[in-house]
Amino acid sequence: MSDYDVVIVGSGPSGSATALALHRLAPDIAERTLMIDLATFPRPKLCGGGLTHASERTLRSLDARPEISTVPVDRVELTLPRRQLAVRGQGLFRVVSRLDFDAALVARVRDRGATTVHEGEKLLDWEQDARGVTVRTSRRSYRARVVVGADGANSRVRRLLRLPGTHTRMMALEVMLPGTPGREHVASFDFRAVGAGLRGYYWEFPAVGGGSPMMSAGVIEVAPPAAGERGRLKELLAERLAERGVSLADTTLRGHPARWYDPEVGHCAPRFVLVGDAAGTDPFWGDGIASGLEFGQLAATSIVRALRTDDYSFADYASTVRRSRIGRVLRLRRSLGRRFYRRAVPSYLLFEWGGRRLLRMTNQ
Repeated sequence: MSDYDVVIVGSGPSGSATALALHRLAPDIAERTLMIDLATFPRPKLCGGGLTHASERTLRSLDARPEISTVPVDRVELTLPRRQLAVRGQGLFRVVSRLDFDAALVARVRDRGATTVHEGEKLLDWEQDARGVTVRTSRRSYRARVVVGADGANSRVRRLLRLPGTHTRMMALEVMLPGTPGREHVASFDFRAVGAGLRGYYWEFPAVGGGSPMMSAGVIEVAPPAAGERGRLKELLAERLAERGVSLADTTLRGHPARWYDPEVGHCAPRFVLVGDAAGTDPFWGDGIASGLEFGQLAATSIVRALRTDDYSFADYASTVRRSRIGRVLRLRRSLGRRFYRRAVPSYLLFEWGGRRLLRMTNQ
């Protein structure tokens, strides 16, 4: 049985950011860190792939900005029942392929030469005692002083911990389409269906394709339907695609759940911390990259403190997240999402008052 200071379960952006931040803060701890993932990278991941300025800041601080193909976005549009808002600007954000982005981050962790990375290895369960945690996987068992749950919206770590509280679940559906000439650098968010009961939006993003422009088109339900309403994601996606002359039946449909951030829900337990989608993601846009990267940095700081002081309670982790920049942003977006998607404020009034602010929020 191998002994580690830290075992990170999940090698997506939040898991890799945790490993990279540990290397920056405490190389000796990074050398005694193991990161495992059920997948083998590169692996597909449903996501619009937008890297905002917040994501870029975190990547630069970790010296981990990947050199991969991207598509810059120079115009963002919000479509409402009564009007359309738009903002122009060079490099509002950029779009990456999650296939390439996630694999590049894992490669960067390996390049550091400290953290051990295992792919194709599934977490089974664990046993905890006064001295640490015995983590059992599909390959073998490991001893760890700290375990990080970075294993996404369906986090097995979270399920095994049985943390109190519940998360509002999101669901997204996505298809890939040929790009539209003249809109290769435009990202759009269509909120027209909010008035009809959808608690989310339809999106169109440029996408990184092979040799020709591609577009990601999809719909996300950020909050579940109200009592008496039914989710109609697939129906709405079909309607929007029909407006473009595309039949949903002729596309390859992908779906994936997510969880929104709730400051009242537990994100840690003695010897365990959760990061990224396992902890919760953006409660308005559903974006998980920026929050996942920043969660990784916060977790690394708390882990170093725990290992240096021999205090593994992580009693202050939730409050640290709440006080952080990303914690403040997520709380703001949660409040806005609760009002907007539950139609406590009519969409046209909300956007008349805060539409420009929302456009800026796409890039925070």
